[in-house]
Amino acid sequence: MCFLAPSLIGLSATLLLPRADVIRRSFLSPMGNAFAGLSNYAALLENVSFRLALKNTGRFIAVCIPLLLALSLSVALMLYRLKWCRNLLKTTYLLPLAIPVTSVVLIIQAVFHRNGLLSALVVLFGGQGTDWLNSEYAFDVLVICYLWKNLGYNVVLWLAGLSGIPEAFYGVCSPSLLLYCSGHSMGDKVYWR
Repeated sequence: MCFLAPSLIGLSATLLLPRADVIRRSFLSPMGNAFAGLSNYAALLENVSFRLALKNTGRFIAVCIPLLLALSLSVALMLYRLKWCRNLLKTTYLLPLAIPVTSVVLIIQAVFHRNGLLSALVVLFGGQGTDWLNSEYAFDVLVICYLWKNLGYNVVLWLAGLSGIPEAFYGVCSPSLLLYCSGHSMGDKVYWR
């Protein structure tokens, strides 16, 4: 049990104690140490910026998580079927994870800035350049960037799960998306050969 002590001390010092202090301070007045109770939370719920951030976060989660799950499962099923190029495509999908966040920010600015690649493409086809990050398309840009950055990791997780299913189980499964996309037969029905 003593071998856990250094890790527990480090975890407590860097994560648990600061969080406990933040919770303690949330019940104090902002300009002193007087106990404020739940008034800070009431003020937070009345704050327009907080409500907007809460709404945007809820919208982001409601859009991105289902999209990420559906898209990564679709890509994983495709890669599971295409065994000959699976490793190359897995590497391609995992590349965004290897890029540091600061580089991702630079890539996003290079693509979505008013003078970026996307605006240059729009101008090439007769449109007008747009600052995509400060337009009504900003949420869509955020969703695309999130999907691009996280798709590969989820594809690898799905592939690991699909690879862990024994081949014998496919024959006893009911006709489903997985059976259809994996190209296995069940009785006289053949699903996607």
